Amino acid sequence: MFPVLARFGPFGLFGHQVGPFTLHTYGMLVALGFLAALVVVMRGSRREGLPSEPVLDLAFVAVLAAIVGSRLLYVLFNLQEYLAEPLRIFKIWEGGLIFHGGLLLAIPACFYLVRRSSLPAWATADVFAPAIALGQAIGRIGCFAAGCCYGAPWDPPFCVTYTHPDALAPLNVPLFPSQLFAFASGIVVFAVLVAYRPRRRAPGQVFWLYLVLASAARLAEDAFRGTAAKSALLPWLSATQAISLGIGVVALLMFAVFGRRSTRLTLPR
Repeated sequence: MFPVLARFGPFGLFGHQVGPFTLHTYGMLVALGFLAALVVVMRGSRREGLPSEPVLDLAFVAVLAAIVGSRLLYVLFNLQEYLAEPLRIFKIWEGGLIFHGGLLLAIPACFYLVRRSSLPAWATADVFAPAIALGQAIGRIGCFAAGCCYGAPWDPPFCVTYTHPDALAPLNVPLFPSQLFAFASGIVVFAVLVAYRPRRRAPGQVFWLYLVLASAARLAEDAFRGTAAKSALLPWLSATQAISLGIGVVALLMFAVFGRRSTRLTLPR
């Protein structure tokens, strides 16, 4: 694929050579995913009648916490590799983010800020849920371009073969395009959440439904992954599948609890 979008330089500046600079496709598409998510959040916040300034502050915290958390979990799963080259921890534009790490850090950070800003917690969570699904889906195209999160060896024609020397996937090996599977499932999750929002029985249901669907999608995706790290407690599942299973079960229970609330919301379309 195309892990590098463009290279610039080197340039001469005051008698010194600067560069070259590399624009990674992964970093560009992750940034595009965040921007698309922000657009969805702002539209949703206007629909819910939420004040824009604290919502923007919350979006900034969510992005920062998501990047830090997802990178930390990836580093923990590949600790030996990063102990050998510690500075690579900061090179997130090359790939290497695990969504669950970002989610587990962003949720408590955001709920803390929500309480401080007096935003309605569950209505705000419902605004952010479809945005997260869309942003994650777009980011998966960046994974596909970079070759990270690559699939298991697969037979043609439903496979992709990486030949670019900067790709993170094994070269010249037919692999299942698990990143495209994740992109498609993310778009489906986004569409389901948007369609379900006017039918929710109480604030919070869209958020819990997102966690149910995202967890189910990750369980399916990891079955086709080629880099699944096995959990010590559940050796037949990958570590991320075990986390997804736990999150999904709790989210399904909470979705049912919130659904039993008797007051049905009528929302503007």
